[in-house]
Amino acid sequence: MTRAKEKDYVAIAGQYAADVVSRKIPACQWAVKACRRQLDDLGKEKRGEFPYRFDHEKASRICRFIEMLPHIKGEWAKSGSRIELQPWQVFILTAVFGWVSKQTGLRRFRIAYLEMPRKNGKGLGLDTPIPTSTGWTTMGDLSVGDTVFGTDGQPREVTAVSETCIDHDCYRIRFSNSESVTADAGHLWKTASGPSTEIRTSTEIVRSSAVRNLERAGVPRSVAMILVGHKTESIYRRYAIVARQDLVDGLKRLAEYRAGLDKTPAEPKVVEIREAAS
Repeated sequence: MTRAKEKDYVAIAGQYAADVVSRKIPACQWAVKACRRQLDDLGKEKRGEFPYRFDHEKASRICRFIEMLPHIKGEWAKSGSRIELQPWQVFILTAVFGWVSKQTGLRRFRIAYLEMPRKNGKGLGLDTPIPTSTGWTTMGDLSVGDTVFGTDGQPREVTAVSETCIDHDCYRIRFSNSESVTADAGHLWKTASGPSTEIRTSTEIVRSSAVRNLERAGVPRSVAMILVGHKTESIYRRYAIVARQDLVDGLKRLAEYRAGLDKTPAEPKVVEIREAAS
């Protein structure tokens, strides 16, 4: 592990920002704007047209301090390992703490708003097969520097390996082609039902499947809610998601019903008509 005092945190943050802006690192529009603003502000500072200056020492000091702190839970805590910041974390810290006023020397930013998914390090089982540029390997055998493939099919370099977690809830997700994978409860999946798509966690997928199966089995709603852990009717209905196959089966049954009506001749009906009394 590289010692904290030997790291060039400003260079790490700058490279991360450049990779995000160039789309080498996939990121949302807000992350791209934050990185572009940082690079633009650094350019303004060099041209002398900015009321702030970027203090490399102040930007690096906070990062050095954090990397002196130990992990407090998990396998890395047991081994006495210290925190090692990822490039995106270094970018945030240096951008917030590095800028100071040229006149007063006080920090430019006093408040920062960060938004990221809970348990941002999503987890798959260590035995999950992973395709690389040199052949197949497993999630547990990946190392920094390995080349894997992104969602767009393009090669991507592994820049960091997260801690192995052993105390998380996990599920085995089975797909329609009979393949399965073990995933963390908070792992995000892009799911589709007809033309619409939705990002859902492993827990949400498992619960929606459980709700559908219980209803198909004729289990009373009150019992089903206890089994799946839903305390309110609205939450239960939220997970009672209609699967695409359910829609296909429904349309098939409707077509069969209509076909049966067409084959059955309608019985003639005699309607008695009486003349209204004057």
